[in-house]
Amino acid sequence: MKKKFISFWVFIFLLLNISTGICDESVQMGVAEWAPLISNDYKYNGVVTRIVTESFALEGIRVINKWAPWKRAYHNVETGIYDLSPGWTKTPEREKEVNFSDPIFETYQVFFHLKSFPFQWQSFKDLKGIRIGACLGYYYGEDFKVAEKNGLIKVEYVPRDKQNIMKLLKDRIQIFPLNILTGYDLIQKNTTQEEFSKIVHHPKKLAPPSSAHVVFTKNERNVRMMRLFNKGLKRLKETGKYDLYWQESRRGEYAKK
Repeated sequence: MKKKFISFWVFIFLLLNISTGICDESVQMGVAEWAPLISNDYKYNGVVTRIVTESFALEGIRVINKWAPWKRAYHNVETGIYDLSPGWTKTPEREKEVNFSDPIFETYQVFFHLKSFPFQWQSFKDLKGIRIGACLGYYYGEDFKVAEKNGLIKVEYVPRDKQNIMKLLKDRIQIFPLNILTGYDLIQKNTTQEEFSKIVHHPKKLAPPSSAHVVFTKNERNVRMMRLFNKGLKRLKETGKYDLYWQESRRGEYAKK
């Protein structure tokens, strides 16, 4: 009788887990500061983090954030230390190293500069002789890469974008590329009001808008996790929450925890 009683409650426990979507599975996500899209200082850790987390939650998967610099986050996904990392654009090299989810948003980069240094450019030939800053681990488009490789432009790299902001204000560089979705937010947080008023961006895009994705480790488990994420992302869009979260982010509602 006791054995039957225990079996009954085990059955009820399993039934409740299935019906409520509770799941023991979790994934480790490598995330780096990229406010307002991804940030440890923002509500929900930023709009992109929220979208990825809730897409997984719809499929019963819990996301554990692992904060690291961009280059390390990607490396840890490639080597299997982390399962995934959001916000990456496709390149031929990366497609050999990791798997890419369905697109999560579109992004593009522009050159930021001081108002006191107005410049015009239509091709990378026009940037010859200009002191350019950039950030390690970022991809600025194939044209930028080729121009640097061929010696058409010279680029100074730093680990973090905020270092380029400081270098720009000190006239150690003249321009640097930054994502238009995140650039002014980052600049405002790392400058005084007077310094912020000195910085503008050139309207020309470095490259056509590109899709940002979640990258996954190339292994059997994370192929399955990627399929679940894609499924959850589609469901999130169907509910209308995906568009709602972007609207909230643009209104600045995620600015502080």
